[in-house]
Amino acid sequence: MSDIKERALTLDDADPDELTEMADVDPTPESKPMDKKAAPVTPSAREVDPEQAGRNIWKPIAIALLILGIAGAVAGFWQYHKTAGVLAATRHAEAERAAATQVASTYAMKSLTYSYEDPDAFFKNVKDGVSEPLKNKYTDAEKLLKAIMLQAQVTSKGEILATEAKLQPGDVYQLVLTTRQTTRNVQNPEPRVTTLVLQVTMNKQGETWQVSDIGPMNGSGAATSIMHPGDQKILPEAPAPLPAPGKPPVQGQR
Repeated sequence: MSDIKERALTLDDADPDELTEMADVDPTPESKPMDKKAAPVTPSAREVDPEQAGRNIWKPIAIALLILGIAGAVAGFWQYHKTAGVLAATRHAEAERAAATQVASTYAMKSLTYSYEDPDAFFKNVKDGVSEPLKNKYTDAEKLLKAIMLQAQVTSKGEILATEAKLQPGDVYQLVLTTRQTTRNVQNPEPRVTTLVLQVTMNKQGETWQVSDIGPMNGSGAATSIMHPGDQKILPEAPAPLPAPGKPPVQGQR
């Protein structure tokens, strides 16, 4: 066996020339510069956030729905005002019709209700609140009608059965009233009930309705002149004149 003893190697054991060569060598390899430029990142290569993408999809839909909602609200508002206007006009027309009908019905009751015991009250009622031409008609006929009421001892009561109002041009209503009149007189002390159809003309005076004419309707549907209290046929008829000598009597004479 060799008598060379094992020992640790030190720098003293190295060859100085080898150490110099090793020192000249860079233990870390020099990184070479990149010849190729980095590829640009295109939008398609970017990472997309799913939540952001979802918001982008719903944004135009939300805008479209908002526009539709605003348009619908405007159309609904316009339709509401249009409907409200029509409804207001309808209600106003119904209110005017009801007011005219009420005034006409009240006046018809006055014209059908009277008594020989107080004829002045009747004429006061029928001349109150009416047009001047109608008032003059009653004034002109008052003397004759009062004589009929007193002589025949006429009493009367009226009742409204039905009404029908028709609007005419110029704020005028023509009302047809079906009435029931119960009368008594000296020749017919028992009540006599008669169905009478009256036509009443109403004119608008300011904010109120005024009676301008009233009368019973004849067979053709037209109204005659003003009401005549009682039945004029109960008045005694004047005796017929005697026929001239040599002439036959007029038919119906005795």
